[in-house]
Amino acid sequence: MKLVERFELFKREKEAYQELFRELEKGQKPWAMVISCCDSRIVPELIFKADPGEIFVLRNVANVVPPYGIFPSVDAAVEYAVEHLKVQELAVLGHSQCGGVKAMVEGTLETGGLFKWLESRARQIGGICCTKSAEKLNVKLSIENLLKYPCVEKAVSEGTLKIVGLYYDFANFTLELIE
Repeated sequence: MKLVERFELFKREKEAYQELFRELEKGQKPWAMVISCCDSRIVPELIFKADPGEIFVLRNVANVVPPYGIFPSVDAAVEYAVEHLKVQELAVLGHSQCGGVKAMVEGTLETGGLFKWLESRARQIGGICCTKSAEKLNVKLSIENLLKYPCVEKAVSEGTLKIVGLYYDFANFTLELIE
């Protein structure tokens, strides 16, 4: 199995990580949370040059942050990062050529889990003709929802948390701030 083979390669390099992982046994203290797409081309730790333990990452299709209370796994991850890990930055990372956003724009979602996950967002961005514009709007809509999460709202108002929207064009190596 390829995953096991890759682990063996990682294990051979353990000297470089041994001290870091010993320190991480005491617990994690990430300074940021990144909500990213699960697209295999987008790797937040690589993009932001982060070592293990520095970034708390939530990945899902199309980096969607649904309204609070709709999908408990997203609520729980955000709450854990903000209230328990005390991250100082929370970013929604959108990206170029997002298949989830493309499906929303083209209206090709029909049934199943993907439809359930993206249906409400698809109604919000489905009328946009340009996928790139829709990808950026998707980030803005996720930020809007995120700011209504009770723990986020509280941390932002107390000045302990900064929220940011980012758009990564992986083919051109650019990162844009979404406001």
